[in-house]
Amino acid sequence: MSTVLAYQTNAQELARTFGDIAKSQLPYATAKALTDLAFQGQRESKTELRKAMQLRNPFSAGGIQVEPATKAQWPRSEAQVGIEERRSYLIDHITGGKRQGGTHGRAIIEDETQRSASGRVPKGKRPAALVAIAKRAKRKADLVAAFGGRKRNGKALPFLFFSRKWHNEVLAIRTTDERYPLRILYAFRKGVSIKREFEMDLAVQRTVQVNYGAAFNKALRRAIATGKGKAERMASTSRDQQIDAGR
Repeated sequence: MSTVLAYQTNAQELARTFGDIAKSQLPYATAKALTDLAFQGQRESKTELRKAMQLRNPFSAGGIQVEPATKAQWPRSEAQVGIEERRSYLIDHITGGKRQGGTHGRAIIEDETQRSASGRVPKGKRPAALVAIAKRAKRKADLVAAFGGRKRNGKALPFLFFSRKWHNEVLAIRTTDERYPLRILYAFRKGVSIKREFEMDLAVQRTVQVNYGAAFNKALRRAIATGKGKAERMASTSRDQQIDAGR
């Protein structure tokens, strides 16, 4: 998903008004203004994300990242606010819709003790890792019974079975030597519907609409001041060289 906000400015007219120094500084000023706005949009998006979702750690919010604008892009300069690939699941909450999931379906955590103190699920306790253990154990006949069991050394192993409650597979382990009770770690569902609840695109759009003029004006004036300073230093150096040559 991509939302493009296009804005036209009177930058060329400003350049004619302020002169050659302003014209030379326009690419920098435009890139600076767009980049500053992108970071403002990033902050607003993170605020919206925290309102929309219960975040247990900073991982998801850290996926909202900025690609700065550069002078080389002039006159079609752009900065981007987007979702980093490892957090692509956030896109579902921006657009809404349905996700099918993998071979077993979309994993839904049932046992919150799987999480660490930070709120994240350690790599070895994630669905893919546990499913791999269950399948490997089944292939090696390490499970005592067909319907799950314990490893020969007494350690409980995860196993998959079809649940009438979920109408799909679940991943579970035994809590005793008996068949029941079971501890359900994850349930898998095919075609999970995801609501649109994270208005990231609107947050960035509001930021740009409200702040673009001031951001560009600030960046341009700063760039002009920098340009004038450089021009004055160059002129001073040139005069000194002429004096030296005259001697």
